[in-house]
Amino acid sequence: MRGARVHALSWHPAVLPGTIEAEHFDEGGAGIAYVDTTAGNSGGSLRATDVDIQPTSDAGAGYNVGWLKPGEWLVYSVDVTKAAASASAHAWHRMGPAARSTLKRTESP
Repeated sequence: MRGARVHALSWHPAVLPGTIEAEHFDEGGAGIAYVDTTAGNSGGSLRATDVDIQPTSDAGAGYNVGWLKPGEWLVYSVDVTKAAASASAHAWHRMGPAARSTLKRTESP
């Protein structure tokens, strides 16, 4: 089926331009929507997956994804409402750069 997705629908669809919250990765389970190399949610918050989510201490409140290890990843589906010439991602770790991002374009039917 042309345009079919392997993962399920987005947990909270992000509209772009805009902000994608790290904890709002797609549904679909391990190996489809995410890979987390440790069992259980070390932060114990928000979602019942192995992805480690904790409340944030930022002024805006909310949550963050923590305890990141090499080889772990998350999938996000978004609705783009306006053409843009660029995209950027930001990840922070107390020990230095924590992540790299890969953007893939997939069109739905």
